[in-house]
Amino acid sequence: MATPRRPAQNICRTDEITVLYVDGDAATSHSLAESVEREDERITVLTATDARGALDQFADGGADCIVSDYEMPKRDGIDLLKSVREDDPDLPFILFTDSGSERVASEAISAGVTDYLRKESSGDQYALLADRIVDAVDEYRAAGTVERQRDVCRAGQEIADIGFWEYDVEAETVYTSEGLLGLCGVAAQPDLRKEQLFDSYYPDDRPAIRDAFDRAVEAGESFDLELRLIDDDGHERWVRTQGEPRIKDGDTVRVRGSVQDVTEHKAQKRDLREDRDRYRHFVERATDVITVADTDGTIRYESPAVERIFGYPPEERVGDPVFEYVHPDDRQRVLSQFRELVDREADTAERIEFRYEGVDGSYRWIESIGTDRTETVINGVVVYSRDITDRKEREREIQQLTERLKLAVDGAGLGIWDWDMTTDEVEFNDQWAEILGYTPDEIEPHLDAWEKRVHPEDADPVQAALKEHIRDGTDFYETEHRMRTADGDWKWIRDIGRIVERDDDGTPLRAVGVHLDIDERKAHEQELERARRELRQIIDLIPDLVFAKNREGEYLLANEAAAELYGTTRENIEGRKEQDVIPDPADAEEFRQDDLEVIESGEPKYIPEEEITTADGETRILQTRKIPFEVPGRDEEAVLGYARDVTDLKQRERDLKRRNQQLDKFARIVSHDLRNPLEVASGRLELARQTCGSPHLDDIETALDRIDTIIADTLALARLGQTINEKQDIDLRARAEECWDSVETAGASFDPPESVTIRADPDRLKHVCENLFRNAIEHGGEGVTVSVDRLEDGFAITDDGSGLPEDVDIFEPGATTSADGNGFGLAIVEEIVTAHGWDIHATESEDGGARFEITDVDLRETGER
Repeated sequence: MATPRRPAQNICRTDEITVLYVDGDAATSHSLAESVEREDERITVLTATDARGALDQFADGGADCIVSDYEMPKRDGIDLLKSVREDDPDLPFILFTDSGSERVASEAISAGVTDYLRKESSGDQYALLADRIVDAVDEYRAAGTVERQRDVCRAGQEIADIGFWEYDVEAETVYTSEGLLGLCGVAAQPDLRKEQLFDSYYPDDRPAIRDAFDRAVEAGESFDLELRLIDDDGHERWVRTQGEPRIKDGDTVRVRGSVQDVTEHKAQKRDLREDRDRYRHFVERATDVITVADTDGTIRYESPAVERIFGYPPEERVGDPVFEYVHPDDRQRVLSQFRELVDREADTAERIEFRYEGVDGSYRWIESIGTDRTETVINGVVVYSRDITDRKEREREIQQLTERLKLAVDGAGLGIWDWDMTTDEVEFNDQWAEILGYTPDEIEPHLDAWEKRVHPEDADPVQAALKEHIRDGTDFYETEHRMRTADGDWKWIRDIGRIVERDDDGTPLRAVGVHLDIDERKAHEQELERARRELRQIIDLIPDLVFAKNREGEYLLANEAAAELYGTTRENIEGRKEQDVIPDPADAEEFRQDDLEVIESGEPKYIPEEEITTADGETRILQTRKIPFEVPGRDEEAVLGYARDVTDLKQRERDLKRRNQQLDKFARIVSHDLRNPLEVASGRLELARQTCGSPHLDDIETALDRIDTIIADTLALARLGQTINEKQDIDLRARAEECWDSVETAGASFDPPESVTIRADPDRLKHVCENLFRNAIEHGGEGVTVSVDRLEDGFAITDDGSGLPEDVDIFEPGATTSADGNGFGLAIVEEIVTAHGWDIHATESEDGGARFEITDVDLRETGER
């Protein structure tokens, strides 16, 4: 609770004062009116929320003083001041604002403001404002505003770094304000010469100021220049130097002007240009859709995100009415809000959620907010739209959470304290006591009431922070500490205060501050810290490398696996740059280029193999995936990486390749050694047919053909099933139809699958389909139907034949129930499937036949990428 305002010392005060207060926030206006009227019962406050309303009330008369905020809709406080001055040059006008920049102060002074007062968080600001109002009205009514304007000028010099000067042409001397001497670094002295001021300018700019000054004296020309000064520390400062000659009888007798420090203003202009560049970059890369429309809703521009979310190329949408894409049930509501935004004086509309049609005819939920920029260079309505389709599915849960949060916020209050530091008496408001579970009567109005309730472990740091502030070491006293509640528990409190009054010797007299209950926030922070520790433990348990780096190559995150590979500790990696961590500089530079590529392109990168030399000189092979990453809460671009050490895997692959080569060599030798005698036997058989007609010769020929088939299947089993060639995108339907046409179907029928794309070795997939088709035809019986069906993660080949044999491992090489079969076909199928990383499972079909399901297949819709 704020300390009651002390009685005014000046007894000669105006009896009644009517004040017009102008602020764009109606709630703020109402609060200020009540507070100022409480401070001085002679004051009556009328309110207006914009410049137009204020001018209407001013025209009706009756206002003794106008108090205005600077920032308001459409027209700011300076515009209002200028309009008032056109009708009444001297009416008290106080600019009461938190926009305390040098530009605002300078413009206000130039426009004839009576007083300039910054808003403060302390409740005493209303007492100060009431005093300023009464002072201004007294002076206005009694003796005019001459001395007041001088005070305002002095205040303007302090606030806006501005100084004033006047040059007497006949005496050739310069009269200056203290502010000007401070800016120029010139000591106060009588008979100050203009050259002494010119010498404070930067050498290259001195000719310009001399020339402008000479032309003002000789030709009566005013000037307005931006030049550089050299301050006492030797630093350059940009200043705006203005001069206006005073003419008498055709001759210049005086030149008056000002010098204002605009260094900060020029820096702001530079920052503004940079902000515009960043904004353009933001718009083009924004994940939300940014739309610029005319006031009738015609699209003039849309950001590239509209194609990603809705499928529309941005350039094709220009000229379309935006409302045609809104869902019919939402259209009138959206149209009404858009018209309200365009017609009313407020610049920004409330957020609105509605459904929006995509290029495929489906609707997605979006959240939009519009801003009227018709009076800016944009000359249109800017609408920001975010895809909230997924969020809508959880809307009920979010709504419940929002309601609980609102209840918590509404229930939160501020405890206020007012400390007389000369007596240690403290005024506590009711909420201060209630936060700790006490009634106001239970809290004694003394500093002890606070000190004895602070947690013992927090007492020393709290006292240290308070003492540092008292010594004027900090702008505010601010701590977070625990305090004992009425039931003996401890509650976390955020305590913020400052000294608001000191005596002439600087001894503190009075301090005020607030208590805020942050117990829930602290509990949340502790839970968040626990979650971070758990997440860190999980990351550190991952056997593969996990890391994150920013654009400068600094490690933001590294797990234990990364530290082990680099031969150091996790703590020794995070916060350092990669060239300081990775042992081999060449490796570090290669990784750096990959990181920058991911960050700048915004696209993931997969690196199948990259080598790294460890701290002990060993070369390891990593399989790495990197994705763009934005550091939470910092808007910092980074890269998140995951790397697996595949050195041992690559060695096994090389060993397997070598063994397969040996196996292939062996198979060729066996094939050659078996086929040579087989060809001899076939030749002898033909000779035997020519010399005799024995019926046994046909059986011999059948046996020789079977041996040849066994040799071919053995070679296929050895060569096809071990490894696969590079996988390609294959249309399953087209490949299945091609394989069906290549086998002897013997009256069987075929039902092909729907079109779907799978990743496979084309030749090996052909062997799988043909062998399973032959198996169905050979074992399914006459008129069997074979079909290929799509599964969620693969495909199945099914027949309606006689089914699977019992007690036979059909995938075992040599296993067969057919007198003519050799048992290698399904074994080859299983080997090829396994080499692809797939699974195969044989079961009975719904029609009693055989069904082979092949799963874990990489598949997607045909045409999808």
